[in-house]
Amino acid sequence: MSLRRSMIAGAISVLATGMSPAVLADNYFSLWGAYTDVKDFDFPVSTGVVNTEFDNGYGFGAAIGWRLREVGSGNRLRAEAEVSYRTNDVDTHSLGGSALAGSAGDIESTAFMVNLLVDFSEQSSFSPYLGFGLGGAHVEADGFGTTAIPNVVSDGESVLAYQAIAGGSWDISPSAEIFGEYRYFATDDPSVRTSAATGGVPAEIKYRSNNLLLGVRFNY
Repeated sequence: MSLRRSMIAGAISVLATGMSPAVLADNYFSLWGAYTDVKDFDFPVSTGVVNTEFDNGYGFGAAIGWRLREVGSGNRLRAEAEVSYRTNDVDTHSLGGSALAGSAGDIESTAFMVNLLVDFSEQSSFSPYLGFGLGGAHVEADGFGTTAIPNVVSDGESVLAYQAIAGGSWDISPSAEIFGEYRYFATDDPSVRTSAATGGVPAEIKYRSNNLLLGVRFNY
């Protein structure tokens, strides 16, 4: 092959490489932040049942991931080990349909999850994906109370956690991508107990949340 032909072939190869989607490494590390909406729930006290509504909150998390085998044409299975934190302040406690003055408290969750996901159309720069996760979470109802009766509930429990995941990622370089996700994150019902001043009533609270995530993955 002449030098001229070699140079042309080399140039075509470089152009083809530059125009093709970034080839992602098999492993990655990710960081994300989230808007979190926790659903209202009820819990009993000695004088009745309190309904609690929450403000919008936030969360953040990190994961180590592994890209595994191909599943179908252009699709790829991956797995993650993830740690996350979410918090929402109390908006209102209500008893008998009436809002209680000075409603206070927050609900927090710290979770350790294993996620399994499928990337679709991985060969393009944009890749939608679906997944689910299982793990454990410690859910803490902290400082639930009112002006008149503070600290009605300050208790928590570690329980099973699960989540459904739908998102999309965009390659910004061979070593990084950004992603956006919706997650439904929930747990088994944690058991808590109200304070001795309110009768020490045992209760189960519900933790159900909708989450919008924005994050970045670093491939290595």
